[in-house]
Amino acid sequence: MAETLQRLKESGEPALALVGHEPMLSELISDLLGSAEPSIVMNKGAIAVLHLPSFSFDDANSSGLFGTASLCALVDPKWIGAK
Repeated sequence: MAETLQRLKESGEPALALVGHEPMLSELISDLLGSAEPSIVMNKGAIAVLHLPSFSFDDANSSGLFGTASLCALVDPKWIGAK
């Protein structure tokens, strides 16, 4: 998880897409939302849209991102016609 957050930090991008596998993707999303246990289940092909407020990555503790996100959308692949 720390490596993923470090890469996020280094990207400097205002928006980015993360692709992953279970259970790590659900764990990362849940951590960003501030849940102690995985609270999101990402089915194969699902899309989660999160909003992260401005955050200074100058802070040495990248875990400062945990609990700062809000969930904007969670799209099941069936809703967009995926099989």
